[in-house]
Amino acid sequence: MLLQACRPQPASALPATLAAYLAHQQGEAGWDALQNLALRHGVLPLLYHGLKQADVAMPEQFQATNQRVTLRNLRLAAELHRVVAHLQADGLPCLTLKGPAQSQLAYGNIALRSGTDLDIATPPEARSDVMQALAALGYAQDDPGQSVAAMEHLGQINLRHRPSGLLLDLHWRLNPLEGFFPLSVASAIAASRTVQVACLAVPVLGDQHRLLYLAVHGALHRWERLIWLCDLAWELHPAMPAQNDMAAIRRIASETGAARLLQISLHLAATELGAAVDAEARRPLPPGLALATAWMRHKLHVAPMAGEVPNIVRIVTLLLFQDGWQRRWGELRRMAGRAKARLAG
Repeated sequence: MLLQACRPQPASALPATLAAYLAHQQGEAGWDALQNLALRHGVLPLLYHGLKQADVAMPEQFQATNQRVTLRNLRLAAELHRVVAHLQADGLPCLTLKGPAQSQLAYGNIALRSGTDLDIATPPEARSDVMQALAALGYAQDDPGQSVAAMEHLGQINLRHRPSGLLLDLHWRLNPLEGFFPLSVASAIAASRTVQVACLAVPVLGDQHRLLYLAVHGALHRWERLIWLCDLAWELHPAMPAQNDMAAIRRIASETGAARLLQISLHLAATELGAAVDAEARRPLPPGLALATAWMRHKLHVAPMAGEVPNIVRIVTLLLFQDGWQRRWGELRRMAGRAKARLAG
């Protein structure tokens, strides 16, 4: 149901699929289960949008839950406006990742992407000043017990706005696994663009970098939440800038070691959400990538996932993602370094 309703173009079979689903789930219980699954995957507004486009009648409780999620999204957009305006007034460099800005870019509506926090990126040399500016707005470290080693490993710190409880992740790396898409925040800011969010021009990743970021972020998180794949699929709409930049996007992916991640992500977006992809993305995947893709597709169709993924599976998957043996050997060395840093911390 979610995969049909959250497509850039909702499937024509959606009403029939919903009717069959509700008959199997005995009505009201089926709506509750569908709502809970959509909430877990961060796609309740997209589900509501798809069902409304298909003229499907929805229970009042379902509509009320969607309204609460929409209000939360609007609240996040207002807070993003406040934070970015404050940083810009202080002359501090920043980028917003995902969140309301991504919702406006991909879906044309800040309410259609469900979120629980904000993600702001700044160059490492500016993070101290940005932290002070955020503290002046009422933000403080969410977990004071988090070690410096853990923060450096992730390239981010989790902050909470004490008066309201809103969460904000401050990043100084775009990717905690520096072997994949190692683009610096400073370079990303130099190639950034803006999007209007709550009447403010908010800086975001440039179109080429943004599509690659979505592909890398989702794949490295093994597409555990459908909203990440939706972001990518909607960005691949024929009217979006990415469709005119695929050659450049593939070149950057190859240069930064993200070619295999991009290939997997485009394949999943096309097969699961009907995303518009070119002939290159439709080519059969090599065996290793086909195995990793099949595993991630299985995860999208199983909810909830049972237990944690074994570490050996994570390690093998990360190695499969790397472009070539030289990069895989480099990733093994980085894994060893991260493990040593965590033990030291």
